[in-house]
Amino acid sequence: MAKKEIEDKEPSSKSLFGDTVKPVKEKEMKSSAPGLFDYVNMLFQKPKAFTELPAYTKSKQFFMMQRFFAIKFPIQAQMFNHTKMNGAEAVQYWCDSLSKMHNSTPSWIFNALKGAKKSKEEKKKELNVEEATIIEYCKRMQCSKRDLDEMYKFFPDDIQQELTSFEKMIKGSTLKK
Repeated sequence: MAKKEIEDKEPSSKSLFGDTVKPVKEKEMKSSAPGLFDYVNMLFQKPKAFTELPAYTKSKQFFMMQRFFAIKFPIQAQMFNHTKMNGAEAVQYWCDSLSKMHNSTPSWIFNALKGAKKSKEEKKKELNVEEATIIEYCKRMQCSKRDLDEMYKFFPDDIQQELTSFEKMIKGSTLKK
């Protein structure tokens, strides 16, 4: 019987003041709330469930959804760009109209990587001329290296051609350097 009594009692411990203290049960971790892309996927794949969401939940996602939909539908998105626009109703409009056109989430929603790849490719473009030629060109044209970089940014083909011809002119001539 003594064993049953011990098993039935909850384990306790004594505090610094001699009082018995019951242990506090650990709280279960809350599952994270649905994110933006969960709502976007729901909008296209489960429009009925999206319609049943509370207005507050829909309006929280209004700004980012506007950004996504403005990629493909800029005129319609511009119509919703008012400060007193009801975000929940605007998102519901997007759900009603886009769920009829698309059965699954379209690829244009996920376009962030395309821009990153382009910027990396642009950085790879460099002048194919010796550094000494660039310095000499800057001296002769009375411009800084920074000015030359800006010119190259806006007119890469023209600057590359001009520097190449300048390099040929310097190497083939007897001009003082």
